[in-house]
Amino acid sequence: MGRRHGGSAPARKVLHAKAGIIASPDGKRATFWEVASPDPDLLKGDVTAAAAPKKPSDYSIVGKSINRIDPPGKLSGAPSYVQDVRLPGMIFARNSPSTALRGETGLARRGPRVRSLPDVVAVVRDGNFLPVAAKREEQAIAARNALASAAHWSGDPVPLPDMTNLRAELQKLRAETIVVGAAGQSEPNADQVKRGYW
Repeated sequence: MGRRHGGSAPARKVLHAKAGIIASPDGKRATFWEVASPDPDLLKGDVTAAAAPKKPSDYSIVGKSINRIDPPGKLSGAPSYVQDVRLPGMIFARNSPSTALRGETGLARRGPRVRSLPDVVAVVRDGNFLPVAAKREEQAIAARNALASAAHWSGDPVPLPDMTNLRAELQKLRAETIVVGAAGQSEPNADQVKRGYW
């Protein structure tokens, strides 16, 4: 702000804010971020009714019909979510819902049939984890369904951990903890690295 000539009352500069930019009559411009960064407390304070409300003639959006920006993408099927991402050579996997496998016999006998389904890339067995991967999502789903019917599942439910003693239950599980680094050092200290199982 400046002062009026011949008086002590400060002259007010009219600032305009639009699209995140604050502009003054003398052509200076700054973003809200640039204004607030040097003094984070600048924007802290009570909101009062002393500020003059914007004139309706200055409204740029209120009272006007604005076109939505999302319909074109929805109508054309343009990707907008992470599941829409398609990368070169990308494959899709689905896991067969399971509790526990009863044995290898059924899977060993029918697994090759699942692998021969169109564009199936792999069938994996890691304990009770039984995923299948394919080049297309619908092929992975079809292979997963075929694999689930081929596997012999145990009727024994997997017991849930004792929630009243969860710390002890978690310590029974297989684990591997590695400290890969800390601030101020290029290599982790030996006493900071733990490998093994609970």
